[in-house]
Amino acid sequence: MRNDADNHVGPAFLPVKTCWKAGPTTHGCRALAIILMFVVAAANADEINIDGKTLHRVQVVNYKDGELEIRTSSGEFDKLPLRDVEFMVLDSVSGVADFNEAEELVVQQEYTRAADRYERAVRAARGFWASMARVRLLMATDRADNLEKSVRAWLDVIDEDVATAAALLPTSHPADRDVANQRTIKRLEKAAESQDNNEAAKLIELLRYDVMRRASDPEAADAAIKIAAMTLPAEILTERTMAVKLTALREGISAGKTSATLTALDQIIIDAPKDYLPQVLLIKAQALLSAAKTDREFLAAALPAMRVVVHFPKSPLAGEGLLLAAEAHAASGRTSDAERLLRECLKRDTVPERIREQARAKLAAYNHDKS
Repeated sequence: MRNDADNHVGPAFLPVKTCWKAGPTTHGCRALAIILMFVVAAANADEINIDGKTLHRVQVVNYKDGELEIRTSSGEFDKLPLRDVEFMVLDSVSGVADFNEAEELVVQQEYTRAADRYERAVRAARGFWASMARVRLLMATDRADNLEKSVRAWLDVIDEDVATAAALLPTSHPADRDVANQRTIKRLEKAAESQDNNEAAKLIELLRYDVMRRASDPEAADAAIKIAAMTLPAEILTERTMAVKLTALREGISAGKTSATLTALDQIIIDAPKDYLPQVLLIKAQALLSAAKTDREFLAAALPAMRVVVHFPKSPLAGEGLLLAAEAHAASGRTSDAERLLRECLKRDTVPERIREQARAKLAAYNHDKS
């Protein structure tokens, strides 16, 4: 685990510590310490590039919950999403030459070479800076599309901060060689079994399933049901982890595990943040539609789809809700209602073109059947 006592925010804080150790008894000592702190900070500042914008004269202070914590040139604290940090240059602390060289290689998109430098930085640093180097090592190996190395780095990060690991879930493609993928899957399995932290264990299982699915592992379908039923604690609920969970739900439907998938969906509808509800409702509509056999069951499948349309009218997913509802009505024999829903879908400006194309194709098919 990262030792916060070792967190070092650069030379700017040394005058303060020195003054306190000397036993400050006057306001003058405190004032001098504060003045010296900002003078040194201005002379020894870091630089961060995030989303194409460069932040000058800042200091990297910490990272937590997937965010980089910095001190601005005005002395205020701010937080930046770690996943959006493109590169940084550290000048507020000494002994980080390997780290800075790795960052230069990131700028050049030499991610494999950057990873080698970050590994040297991890060995050379201690406390917070070793942890920071491990985070950047994870990001570099993932950008290098090296799944096996990124998973190893990710497992080091999860031991230090679970929320950061959730925000930086690896997306590298599986290796061409199946033996390497199986080695990675086995590593994740062992890590989950030996993990005492419940949130961390769930997160590792989530990544293991994602790797299995993308590596076309034959046991991925069974793992999908387990992930679909798993409750994601708030600490590890991110856009990336939710995407993996929603994929597991869709895989459950494709595998014919409709009953188990619907049970999981009903729980997610209760627990999930509102932002994810449209996607969950659409998956439920798909699950009901795939299992429907009677007119009543087809109409029941339209209900969650229409909830998206009614409660989230400005969402781009509302068009998909109309499309699914139309499909359900058509299957129940209510073609006129299906056509009405499709025309409504085509009226909406927020509907993506791919959904519009499907709506137009279905309308044309209905008109062809009439003729």
